Amino acid sequence: MIIIPTEKRFDWRYAPTVMFGIVLLNVLIFFFYQSGDDNKIEQALDIYQQQGFLELEWPAYKTYLASKNTVQADEQLTYTEALFEQQDFGSLAVEIMFDSHFYDHLFNDPYNLIGYNKVETWLDQRAKINASILSLSFLAYGLIPSELSITTLFTTQFLHGDTMHLLGNMFFLVICGFAVEAAIGHWRFLAFYLISGVFASLAHALLDLSSTQPLVGASGAISGVMAMYLAVFKFRKIEFFYWLFIFVGYIRAPALIILPIYIGKELVSFYTDTDSNVAVMAHAGGFVMGALLMFVSQWLSPKSIDVEYIETDQSLDPYQEALAGVFTDIENFRFDSAYKNTQALITQYGENFRNLALLAQLAQLRDPADQQAAMLRLLKVDTQEPTELERQAQLLINSAQPADYLSEEELCKLGSRLCRLDNLKPAETLFDIVQAKYGNMTNSKNNLAILAKKLSIAFAKSNNALKSKHYHGLASKILGSTL
Repeated sequence: MIIIPTEKRFDWRYAPTVMFGIVLLNVLIFFFYQSGDDNKIEQALDIYQQQGFLELEWPAYKTYLASKNTVQADEQLTYTEALFEQQDFGSLAVEIMFDSHFYDHLFNDPYNLIGYNKVETWLDQRAKINASILSLSFLAYGLIPSELSITTLFTTQFLHGDTMHLLGNMFFLVICGFAVEAAIGHWRFLAFYLISGVFASLAHALLDLSSTQPLVGASGAISGVMAMYLAVFKFRKIEFFYWLFIFVGYIRAPALIILPIYIGKELVSFYTDTDSNVAVMAHAGGFVMGALLMFVSQWLSPKSIDVEYIETDQSLDPYQEALAGVFTDIENFRFDSAYKNTQALITQYGENFRNLALLAQLAQLRDPADQQAAMLRLLKVDTQEPTELERQAQLLINSAQPADYLSEEELCKLGSRLCRLDNLKPAETLFDIVQAKYGNMTNSKNNLAILAKKLSIAFAKSNNALKSKHYHGLASKILGSTL
């Protein structure tokens, strides 16, 4: 189940500088710091296997796990014995290397556990391996409940397990974060974000303070941001996007109604999905703290929220809603309806390039006559946008006889617009068409001369002096005088 608030649209007047900073920091840490973890693991594994440490340590590791008499140790023993039976020695070596407590156990009595013949090499090389493993991002700065520290309560919020973990967290941060930062201010947003993350980590760690499993990710802090979003709007009805199994859509509901739903979902996941590696209690803890911080802040300082921003209506304007309706028709393969609604859109809001281009695309699915008529209207649009001019040039190239359906004035105006492009061939083509059909008509000479002059200027800008001179001469000849 996914429920995302979508009430507010991005507004540069309330630039979320802190949110962008957090996103950038997470991305930089992941790609420039954490990216080195894989190489460290591979190098450590190479040394471990080349030195034959698995044969030395595996018997001692089994004895070590069996002596602990804990459920966790018994499960680890069963798992590693299965790896040995399957001859998956690489995975088995990684399991042993990552058990820092086992390394300490060996280091305290290496002569008896390793043997006198191998101990000197083992002490030297195994120390390097262990140091490399401990320098991995998630072990050095991730939150390990059994080694809880103030530093890792913060640093764990900026580490991620993989690319999808990073992208998922940053997506939800951006969706909710910009509106929260606009509503409560930059510094309060940063403080509440970090506090929510710390509380989320504590909620996870306090479940089992003996756990050695590291926790990484910004999910707890982002859950706090989601709660802040809801607390900002309180019981105002806002828009949510939902995805529940095969059901997808938008609903409007009082914001705080989602609060117990979200917490309930996390608690259900915690008690039912016991094999998941998702720290659901961290999510719930961050969510609770985010909501609590907002309520306390508003109680102490009612003016801490920008009410004007919250109450600003950012709903789509009628044109955007009508356009969205056309795209909905297209998504559902209702092309006739989409074509008719686009015509209505043009009638109501005018013949801009976007509307006519959409009509032309839909006309391709109907009748050649409809398509030609739509293309005609598109060629007549007086646009200065380079991408739109490129589209008009392409339409012109694909047209068999443009002079049959465009007037002399329309052809010259189109040619003048196309003189703005780097490729002047379409504009030259139009000049040739107009000269051939209308060149002898007195009332057409002025338009033709203007087109020739614009071609001369365009070629001059592109450093084509020969063609610039050619069209300058044609302009002078057409008017019968030097321009």
